[in-house]
Amino acid sequence: MILNPLALKRVLDYFETLKIDNSRCVKNKSPLASCNLCDNVCPTKGLNYSAGKWEVSDCTLCGRCISLCPMEVFSLDEDKLLANAKDEEVLFLGCHHDKKTLLPIKINCFKQLTPELILCLLAKTKKIVFLVDEEVCSACQNDWSKEVLILLLKRFHLETERRLFFETKRERIDTFIAEYDASRRDYLKKTYRDFLNQGSKVVEGELKNKNLAIKEEEKLLKRFHLFTSYRENYTKDETLPYPLLEVRHCHFCGACTTLCPTQALKLVETTKEDDVKKHLLFHPTLCTQCKLCEDVCLSKGIFWGDFIRQELFFLGKWLEVARGEKKVCQSCQQDFFDYEDEKMCYFCRKRDEYKS
Repeated sequence: MILNPLALKRVLDYFETLKIDNSRCVKNKSPLASCNLCDNVCPTKGLNYSAGKWEVSDCTLCGRCISLCPMEVFSLDEDKLLANAKDEEVLFLGCHHDKKTLLPIKINCFKQLTPELILCLLAKTKKIVFLVDEEVCSACQNDWSKEVLILLLKRFHLETERRLFFETKRERIDTFIAEYDASRRDYLKKTYRDFLNQGSKVVEGELKNKNLAIKEEEKLLKRFHLFTSYRENYTKDETLPYPLLEVRHCHFCGACTTLCPTQALKLVETTKEDDVKKHLLFHPTLCTQCKLCEDVCLSKGIFWGDFIRQELFFLGKWLEVARGEKKVCQSCQQDFFDYEDEKMCYFCRKRDEYKS
């Protein structure tokens, strides 16, 4: 049996399955974690969290959990895209559901493409062309829309207009494919010959090489992708769609800093003569807004404010969000920190409230 070389590449791409990194999930950091975004958006309700693990019983590879999970527990085609973007001057992307469009790089659904991932890809290649068959997308239950994606990208105020293209007409898509096939014919012939000579070992080798091509730092979180890609090219006065963490009340207990899964919060103690203070610091580049800090905060004093300015984000510095002075509790005589005019520590005040 003779196989088409393009069919080989499609076979390689179809080996993609939903990957789950349970160690990243905030539910494994604290039982107080309220995040359940992935389960809420799953169209098949095929996600189940049990004994510290997410199990998948029915998955359509739609990518909704991938785009919404703040901790990037789920992934699908990201490694493949990042690896191929390095080698392509123009990155052509197609969808597996579009059977007419034959491409070496096809993903399971455009829905999984977050703005941060697209911006990271644009930092590695000159142009991205989406080959989108309107009939296929209109019949798909995943409800992906190029207009929505463009609006999401505009919120970042970074250069995409002249580097991101969408082709939706069938005749134009066929033209793109013909041009692409001509430029890649020699490579595909070689791949086809290797496949005939070595059989299944080529499939295993191709998949292994794709994984090896991804550097460890490229598997970091979405905001860090953006930071590393655009820190030298941003607009100072514009904002990013990341709200700043703000603190109304803080007792400097350290619960949020201990449990923060990305170490975006930390406590620092300073001493000047007899004046001892604690500072709660926040790093917007490391934060994913998983909201675990809100869930575990004893005083429920953490909330989210205005969007951060690009200049502040790309400086990559720690921001002080709370400061407390060292005091001695009049009830238990233990040291505590507070920035309000309190005479007793948080725990003694709560004990008195329960008694009353």
